[in-house]
Amino acid sequence: MPYISAPYRLSSLLERIRSNILQVPLTDTKGRQIDLAPWPECIDKNGVVHFQDTGRPEAQRMRTVRCKPDIDVDIRRIWKNGDETVAFIGFVRPSFGAIPPLSEFQAQLWALSLLKRLPRTLHHEDSYRLGVSPSKRIQYGVDHESYAYQLALDTGSAPSLWEVIQRGWKITLVWALGANFNTKFRLEGPWKWDGADEVMKRGLWETISRRGGVFGHITLLGILMLVFGTLSALCFIISTIFGLLNYVRVRCRRLLPK
Repeated sequence: MPYISAPYRLSSLLERIRSNILQVPLTDTKGRQIDLAPWPECIDKNGVVHFQDTGRPEAQRMRTVRCKPDIDVDIRRIWKNGDETVAFIGFVRPSFGAIPPLSEFQAQLWALSLLKRLPRTLHHEDSYRLGVSPSKRIQYGVDHESYAYQLALDTGSAPSLWEVIQRGWKITLVWALGANFNTKFRLEGPWKWDGADEVMKRGLWETISRRGGVFGHITLLGILMLVFGTLSALCFIISTIFGLLNYVRVRCRRLLPK
C-alpha cells in the first residue's frame, strides 16, 4: 500500500498531523512507487498507451505520464531482464490448470524482485515453455507443474523433501501425489503461512484420498511416472555420454601439440 499511495499523499502540515493520528507510520519507499491506471483506451502507432478518463485521481495523474511499456519480457515471462519496473502478470497459458494460481506465483516473485529480496540470481531459461509450431496462434504456453515449481524455487518457497516429511505422513502424501497447489509453497519461505499445514491436511487431502487406489494412483500416476521417468532417465544417460565425450575431446585438444 505505501507504494500505491505514494503519488497521492500530501506533504502539508495538516496531512502530516492527520497521518500521525489516523494511521500507522508508512514505510519509506525511497522514491519508488506503483502507478495505478484506468483501463487503456488505445495504443497509438508509437506504442504509447492512452487511458480512459474516469475522473479518478489515477486517471488525472496518468494524463501527465508517458506510458510506453517495453514488452520484451525475458525473466520468467514477467519482466524485462534488468528492469522490473513493468511486470506482465497472467500472460501465460498453462497446459492444464488455471492462470490465476500461476499469477499468484508471478506476483510473489515480482514483489520480491522489487524489494531486492530474491534469494537467488535469476537467469533466462525456458525449460517450462511448451514447444509449439510457429504457425500456432498461442506462443506463450507453459507446463503448469514445471513453471509453478520454477517460480517457487526462485522465491525460495520450495521446501526440501526432509522438510516435508517432518510435517507428517498426510502432508507428505499430498506433496507427492498432488499437483503443484499454491499451498505447497506456503509451507516455507518468504510467503510462509501458518494455515498452510491445515489446508494440506484437510482440503487438499480430500482431493488425494478420493481418487481411489488402483485407478487413481497406479493408473494415473504410476504408469505416467514409469513412461516419462524412463524417457527422462534415457535422456539423462545420453546427455551424460555426450558430455563426457565433449570433455575428452577438449582435453585431447589441450594435450596434443599444435
